Amino acid sequence: MTYQLQGSSGAVGGDSFESFWLYLSFKVTKQTGILQLQQRCYFAFYSTGTSGYRNIAMPPFGDDPASVQVQDYKLVDTAGQRTLQLNSLALVETRTTEFSNEYSQLSVFRFVGKQGDGNTGASPDSWINDGAWGSDGHQARDRNERPEDPFIPHLISFDNCKERDCFWVMSRENQKGVQRLSTILPFDQGSISSNLLQNVGKKMPELELKINDNPWKGFAEEKHPDETVGFSMICAGAFREMSLGKEVEEWRNLPGGGSEVLDYLSDYVERRARFTRGPKRKLERCLQNIEMSDDDTVVDTDSRDPVEVLHLDFGQLHKVQPLDMFR
Repeated sequence: MTYQLQGSSGAVGGDSFESFWLYLSFKVTKQTGILQLQQRCYFAFYSTGTSGYRNIAMPPFGDDPASVQVQDYKLVDTAGQRTLQLNSLALVETRTTEFSNEYSQLSVFRFVGKQGDGNTGASPDSWINDGAWGSDGHQARDRNERPEDPFIPHLISFDNCKERDCFWVMSRENQKGVQRLSTILPFDQGSISSNLLQNVGKKMPELELKINDNPWKGFAEEKHPDETVGFSMICAGAFREMSLGKEVEEWRNLPGGGSEVLDYLSDYVERRARFTRGPKRKLERCLQNIEMSDDDTVVDTDSRDPVEVLHLDFGQLHKVQPLDMFR
């Protein structure tokens, strides 16, 4: 799966790239249950090429270094079948890496908008429009890769995102109930991320996770004893290489500065796995192999669709309903 980022002056990042990442950090305020964004909302793409084809257009920084240049973009798959509209983005930093036979570019953008930070960008409800991202959607699975094995369906609903199939669900619980919850699902139109942005400044919609038709509900109470923090994250290509569990949870501590975010992302693009050229194998750049150039190491086209992550940290809420996965 390859993509192109289209701006007002043409394609940014070359004719196609395989990897992008989108991150929205939010909180649900104490007592009132109002959904608010935190100052950590980013988009990034990673593009690669061989030294014989050096044609990556740099995103605009703006004429005045002291000013922030805000742009609207379209993220389009190269087959032309799906489009994700991204509005009010400002470039933070670009890292370009060059070897004798390859190069790569990692660019991080920040969503700029009315979040109480003095910026004049668009309001958050217009930052993402995924209405043109496909038409058929992902069908909920009813079996595993090995159909003879038992299958437990996990379906998540949030506002207008209804009963979406989850690949993975993780919960941390203590004697009070659920303290943290993470889930990964295919990214599709009407995503959790777009629904989050549509509800900024409003009461947090109810979240339902249905396991074997047994519903677990979050944010169903009128009052929230503690502040809840969380994030949604969309990953494609090299950014899908993070491990499950602890590494997914660590993104809740993402720093608020764009340069630090670029450092975080760099870890993933330097250790990516290869899928299409023979057996799967790891590629990890280090001092031991830095002079080796017998492989161009350009990112292989990844046929897998993007995935969406939702993570919630409920803090020390009282009497949170336990998540029983084996009812």
